Amino acid sequence: MKSIQRPEHLLHPRTLSGQVQKSKTRLALIEAAIPVFAKLGPDIPIIDDFAKAAGVSRGTFYNYFHATQDLLNASMEHMSDKLAEIFLPALVGEPNSIIRFAIIARLFYEIVRLDPVFCLFLKSVPNSGDLIIQHARPALEEAFADGLIIARDFELVEAIAFGVMLFEMRTIKVGQGGSKRGGDVVRAILMALSVKPDLIARAMQASLPLLFLRISARPVT
Repeated sequence: MKSIQRPEHLLHPRTLSGQVQKSKTRLALIEAAIPVFAKLGPDIPIIDDFAKAAGVSRGTFYNYFHATQDLLNASMEHMSDKLAEIFLPALVGEPNSIIRFAIIARLFYEIVRLDPVFCLFLKSVPNSGDLIIQHARPALEEAFADGLIIARDFELVEAIAFGVMLFEMRTIKVGQGGSKRGGDVVRAILMALSVKPDLIARAMQASLPLLFLRISARPVT
């Protein structure tokens, strides 16, 4: 009688359980790291700070990351994935690139306004602006290519859009003025890019999903 061969892709329950636990521990380290980076920036924290915040040993930290920079990179990737989970459903079925850009920009402003840890992270980590740039740039590139934006070159478009957005989001005013201020900032960007007034009006009227607009899972302590 032939023995039944277990398919290679089917893991033993203990192996699967171990992988799930490893994944949970890695995620716990990342989620604990975000408030630490937000409070102390990327250069001051040491490995013991992250291990203590996650409630694990120093040795456990090294099971997942070689250095604090590796953890910072993983934290940025995690936050980018969380942003995508918020942005993508809001963009479904929207063909206009300017409106897609405005939705992303307005949602990002709301996330920063409603999530104090994420807001502090943006102010403390120099390259954190990449989190919005990577998600919003494709819509801007399409709008520029389609002639919906009037500018000499795309570098100028990026300088206006992301320069204004990130400057505003790193000021103390980001928590003031509510959603209206975020709308005013995005409208000002579109006006500076010479987007037609009727398209600006449509972009600012697009509805936003305003539930669960948080990236960080833990407060700053």
